[in-house]
Amino acid sequence: MKTVIIFDASAFMYRSFFGKPKDPLSGLTYLIDQVFEFHKPDEAIAAFDHGRETFRNKLYSGYKGARRETPPEYTALQPSMRDCFAFRGLKILSVKGYESDDIIGTLCKSDTYLEYQRVILSRDKDLMQLIGEGVCMCNDGAFVYTDDVIAKFGVGPALVTDVLGLQGDRTDNIPGVAGVGAKTASKLVQDFGALENLFENLPQVQPDRVRMLLQQGKEAAFLSRELATIKTDVPLD
Repeated sequence: MKTVIIFDASAFMYRSFFGKPKDPLSGLTYLIDQVFEFHKPDEAIAAFDHGRETFRNKLYSGYKGARRETPPEYTALQPSMRDCFAFRGLKILSVKGYESDDIIGTLCKSDTYLEYQRVILSRDKDLMQLIGEGVCMCNDGAFVYTDDVIAKFGVGPALVTDVLGLQGDRTDNIPGVAGVGAKTASKLVQDFGALENLFENLPQVQPDRVRMLLQQGKEAAFLSRELATIKTDVPLD
């Protein structure tokens, strides 16, 4: 089976900039070369964010609102860092209004690559929702499959966004249900499944404190799940 590797390229660039500040271009080039040496792919694609404003900011103005401002030195270096990918023959993809995650999700579901092993190169736990038949993640040489998703979230990839809808995501400033942590969110989804079924059976939820938190945070739960859900239908050229 052929293999296509899909870089979460914006994350690679950020990691190189802060991980090797004296020479981020060399650091990024080294990372890319290491990936090619390890995977020996048939195709490679670099997915980039397109600015900070996406459709998620329209859904929730606070989305990623807690992140610090992008250093001007990083902004100035971005074109050269993108060239590090382009010069090695990668396809460069970026779409206004979407994040790199959405491009990655669309590629994983694309008919073009259904016959390929699709390897997502990222440390982002949100991308675990995409794992399944023919799709895995790789983080610094360690592969992530469905069993690893279950070990982390307590549920399979299809229900990851329901867990995130309840617990939220501090990194992206996704609110979740106030007072519901990761363990409680995982147990609720294990017991009830998707949010729709959970809230339909709210009287069965114990203890009372958790049931009250869910009653108060229902709207936040569904909004947070929508924010955490990766698009798989981005219009790609």
